[in-house]
Amino acid sequence: MHVFLDWLIFKGVFIRNGSFLSKSGDHFSYETDLRNAYDSFESANKTSQYIFEMLNVDQYKEEFFFLGVPETGSIIALFLNWFLYQNKKTDFYFNILRSVPKLYQESTRSIHTVLPSRNSKVIIVEDDVVSGNTLVNTIDTVKNLNFEIIDVVSIIDRGSTHNGMSVEDRVKKFGLSYRTLIDRQMINNVLGLQV
Repeated sequence: MHVFLDWLIFKGVFIRNGSFLSKSGDHFSYETDLRNAYDSFESANKTSQYIFEMLNVDQYKEEFFFLGVPETGSIIALFLNWFLYQNKKTDFYFNILRSVPKLYQESTRSIHTVLPSRNSKVIIVEDDVVSGNTLVNTIDTVKNLNFEIIDVVSIIDRGSTHNGMSVEDRVKKFGLSYRTLIDRQMINNVLGLQV
């Protein structure tokens, strides 16, 4: 895990910027931008390979594909689906969630569409979770499109709450499991920040 964190720090994913206030009212001593680890094909490939290895896809017995929460999650999902295809875990690797630009101030929901697929089992992947609103909206949309969600994964979860509920609790309300590869405690430890 620390090799992956060291890689993300090297790529400038964690940006120390004094004090950052999220929309959920949480204060952070850093901002994150996973797109910095996708600044070239080689970098994106390496980042996605780390993620793929940590996800341990052999634990899933059924055939599935990844759907990314737009926009950076979609990039990650494309790479992860390519790795699935290369490992003969699925025949489908061009599935993608797409969204119209988010209007944070005027709108409370993003609009998503999914390209059709014969495979209905998906793992939703999000890059950086703050309040979890975009992730929850995506889960709701994907469920309404009759896809079976078998897991929900975030790469980075900053540990925020929304109306007193953690992201994990909000995802569990859908009857789904949730896991993150890097949580707030790990980030604080590696960056030498106080919790």
